[in-house]
Amino acid sequence: MAWPATWAARSRNSAGIRRSPSLGPEPTPTRRGARSERGRARFEDVLVGPVRIRVASPSFANLAWREPRVPVGEAAEARFSYDDAIGGMEVAVVVYEVNRDGTSDEVHREEVTLGGVRGEAGVSFTRSEEEAERDVADDVDEGDEGPVEYRFTVAAEGRETAWSPALWLTHTVAVRVEDTAEEGRYPAGAEVVLTAADGTEHRAPFTGEEASFDGVVCGPMSVRLDFARTEAR
Repeated sequence: MAWPATWAARSRNSAGIRRSPSLGPEPTPTRRGARSERGRARFEDVLVGPVRIRVASPSFANLAWREPRVPVGEAAEARFSYDDAIGGMEVAVVVYEVNRDGTSDEVHREEVTLGGVRGEAGVSFTRSEEEAERDVADDVDEGDEGPVEYRFTVAAEGRETAWSPALWLTHTVAVRVEDTAEEGRYPAGAEVVLTAADGTEHRAPFTGEEASFDGVVCGPMSVRLDFARTEAR
């Protein structure tokens, strides 16, 4: 634990942070029974000379996106609960674009001020169409064929929680498939099938013009024609 040049101790019964002049020179703190647990910190007993004090060490839980799928360009809300905090302390919500192999890139960081000893907090996160397209292109270059996903953590006092569940962004995809074959080549009833990165198939009648698909998960996709329901012309 790093102690600043001017230090403050939080007593067991004090609502604020104050320095006790009776402690004399700043001694070297000694921890007793303190445990480091990723995402599950708490108040810890610390010996400062002959005095035992409690140092606030918050815990975080219930990390989740309010909605697991959000259209590109709209705000997604990252929420979490906390306990054993000091009102007014700041923590960071860090959003990562996470790849299938477990690697990640930080794409957003925002400070949050906690309102009390315990409660809930959160931030809004928005990814533009251009940013999402860039994330998809990066995944394709890296051979990641799954959806582009975003996860967040809460960071405080040099520690960081485990990742939240995934957020997937969705968008509208327009596909133009032109019938350039000779008359009668494609029978009536053919369908344009778009397979999204999450494996979902989106279908539209083949008209030789543009087909539009809503709610497609951002990520690599494939398009094909399906003749299973065709009728002879």
